Amino acid sequence: MMKRFSAFLLAICLSVSFPGIASACDENQTGTYIAQILFGDSALSHESDEKVKMLLNALYMCSMQSDGAGQEKLDFLKGKRIGIIPSLPNLNIKGAYLSECSHNRWEYEYAADKTIQSNRRKLLQKTVNKVFDFGFIDNWFGSDSGKCNSFAAFLYYSHILSDYLADDPANTEVLP
Repeated sequence: MMKRFSAFLLAICLSVSFPGIASACDENQTGTYIAQILFGDSALSHESDEKVKMLLNALYMCSMQSDGAGQEKLDFLKGKRIGIIPSLPNLNIKGAYLSECSHNRWEYEYAADKTIQSNRRKLLQKTVNKVFDFGFIDNWFGSDSGKCNSFAAFLYYSHILSDYLADDPANTEVLP
């Protein structure tokens, strides 16, 4: 539990101290690190869990998606009945702007296209609520506060932390 909390605090510190420097966005690396943050030593046993796949697909769409990629992830989430999911063009961002839109504070407003950034966050929030069932109101209307939003922000910051770790894997120690 302490490892997860420490990793989360490190993610916040890094994202506030050095906004925009993480650029790895390696999907496999992100999935590995996030599973370790969430599940610790039992991370491998959750690899094929459908709910974990839902969270990782939504996280991809919120923080890694660019240049028209990710339709299969959207289709997977639609199949899991997340709710009304925006189409890919309403989530898509050009790769050159990914760091500005998706590698800042959770509350950061991407001035170039607030609607796309909002759609990306809502997709992650809806998925988090579907997986953990924070309640009917959050499921239908979304939540900009409370447990659902906090866990979505935690996943978002975990992705940023995983990018920092992936940038220098030789100097990254993964504890057993």
